[in-house]
Amino acid sequence: GVSNIFKSISYMLCCVAILAFAGKAAQGLSFYAETYSDYPFEFFAQKALGGPQGEGEWSGNSSDVCVLGEGGSIILGFDGENRIFDGPGADFIVFENAFQTLDTEPPYDPTGNYFAELMFVEVSTDGVPWARFPTLTTNTEAIHASGDDGLDPSQYSGFAGIHPVYANVNTNGIDPFDPAAAGGDAFDLALLADDPNVLSEAVDLNDIRFVRLMDVVGDGNVLDSQGNPIYDPYTYDGDPIVINGADVDALAVINGSDGAVVPEPCSMLLLALAAPFGIALVKNVNRKHLKQSYNQSWRINQ
Repeated sequence: GVSNIFKSISYMLCCVAILAFAGKAAQGLSFYAETYSDYPFEFFAQKALGGPQGEGEWSGNSSDVCVLGEGGSIILGFDGENRIFDGPGADFIVFENAFQTLDTEPPYDPTGNYFAELMFVEVSTDGVPWARFPTLTTNTEAIHASGDDGLDPSQYSGFAGIHPVYANVNTNGIDPFDPAAAGGDAFDLALLADDPNVLSEAVDLNDIRFVRLMDVVGDGNVLDSQGNPIYDPYTYDGDPIVINGADVDALAVINGSDGAVVPEPCSMLLLALAAPFGIALVKNVNRKHLKQSYNQSWRINQ
């Protein structure tokens, strides 16, 4: 009856706590990308390292960014044994320098669209096989680089470079590791669970050492994960503005590890909750065993 239910619950809580305790790598380290590769200009590459220096909704930071060039890319990495793992919620944030556009005619009202240069985001454990975050766009119209043209963020998902950057490690106190406040575009490694390289274990989502950012050439010739043409600001004939590809400001890791294996906070909580039940269960089993031994001994003596 009640005793059996109590023992069952105790056993289940103990099992959950043990599994949670052993199941994941360390949580709680936050850091920025500190190394780079596969990019030709050190001067620009250094500007993609360290914390973001965003300028908010109306202005894109153009002085502290790494310019990828049309279709260009950069691989960002981390110091020592630091890596990203698949923790709760978003695991890292990519910061570009998107900003909202204004009407070209007075009173220069906001258009609700953004001058935003898109990037594909890929992750890797050893820098060889990669897993790309799935992308989707529902926009079917070309976007000119000039004038008040821009993209509607609600029509794009899975890309980096969509949203403005609000966190600036030099000028404000906005937390660069808070996806709700920092701006930029946050990514959750759980979305890659069905990627072929993840399923084959060539990419370990609890051991991501490299992130590759690749500029999307937004003239409609590059396709999203569903086969739709991708449009972002592009220089067409007659446009006075030249596009040089996406601009990388920073990469902030939310769920980071230095390789140590320690329980996550939720694991400790489960363990703390389960411990009293486990102890009671052990005591109950011991009492039952002693009682059986006593009864058995009494029968023999009789």
